[in-house]
Amino acid sequence: MKPLPAPSPQRSVPAEPQEEELLTAAGAGPKDRVLVIGGRGVDAMCAALRRGCRSVLGLATPQRHPEAADLVVAPRIASAEAADAIAECARRALPAGGRLALGFSAAGLARGLAGRLKAYGFARARLRAQAEGGALLLCERRAVAVRGR
Repeated sequence: MKPLPAPSPQRSVPAEPQEEELLTAAGAGPKDRVLVIGGRGVDAMCAALRRGCRSVLGLATPQRHPEAADLVVAPRIASAEAADAIAECARRALPAGGRLALGFSAAGLARGLAGRLKAYGFARARLRAQAEGGALLLCERRAVAVRGR
């Protein structure tokens, strides 16, 4: 696991609007274990801590065996390959009912992933357009049906 670098102690700038909007839309709160994925996720990590989230872990890149989380956040996705890798990582990290919140620089990327999320075990995908062509994508991890024993 490759953790993100610690934020600079001299930096007291609030999170960028996209990170705040993403956490608000996902309903991040004190009971949540938050996993932030992405090289620029430090702002989202700090914003989650300011919200009082139970724990926050940041990863520079999606991992094959991530820590368990209630909410996975990736604030700045710039490619379809990155979106798929993050969805796969989130599938492994989240329990049924866990939430995935993604920020995209281009709405077309968000629409493309929204159509593929069912294959990763997600449901209830909601897409929100943002200024300057970006988009937020929110969804939940489906419960896995267990067949009779």
